[in-house]
Amino acid sequence: SLDGTTVKTLQRLPVHGGQTLTIQRIVGRRFVYVAVSGGVTSPPVLGGRRTYLPAALGGVEGRGLMTGDRIPTGQTQSGGEKRIRGIPDYVAPNFTANEIRVIPVIESFEQLTERNYTVSTASDRMGYRLEADRSLEGIGASITSEPVCAGAIQLPPNGEPIVLMADSPTVGGYRILGTVIASDMPILAQSLPGRSLKFVSISVATAQEELRRRELWLSQRFATEWLGS
Repeated sequence: SLDGTTVKTLQRLPVHGGQTLTIQRIVGRRFVYVAVSGGVTSPPVLGGRRTYLPAALGGVEGRGLMTGDRIPTGQTQSGGEKRIRGIPDYVAPNFTANEIRVIPVIESFEQLTERNYTVSTASDRMGYRLEADRSLEGIGASITSEPVCAGAIQLPPNGEPIVLMADSPTVGGYRILGTVIASDMPILAQSLPGRSLKFVSISVATAQEELRRRELWLSQRFATEWLGS
């Protein structure tokens, strides 16, 4: 709400000095995003301005925000309402979907798709741990460390998968079952503990086409072209 007046999500609105934007609570998802015209201009660390709490880097002194903190922002942009033209059809992520699409890596990937999973409370920005209705036996094992990326599904010896998330390491020593496609990572990221999920297989070509459509849509949706009303 802005000064007590309810505002909708996915809405651009002017906010003036002295006004108060209030976010009371998040319902049904993990994260809420607020974009500021001009962007945040805190000193960049390793090419980014976000806060990485485990290493106390970036943002405001590398910590979470506290009452009284002031966040520097860039020059506010102005102009007429943006009109979107020539945008290809694109379906935004279905945050209520229970199926997550994965590019399989190993032959026994079918064992992953045959089971139902629940997001564990032991999940964070490094990785989401999944509790299965049946353990994945005979697949999980420690291996020689190899490169990993966000979306990779690791399987420790206990048989309960871990999906690496935004703060994932760069190398890992668990067997990799597959990789969640980029277009479905937002759905997984917003999943609260206790949510039921199921994995389905998808081809590399289809995953790439999904990503191209999303990137094209985003680039045109937030283009810098501003037209008068």
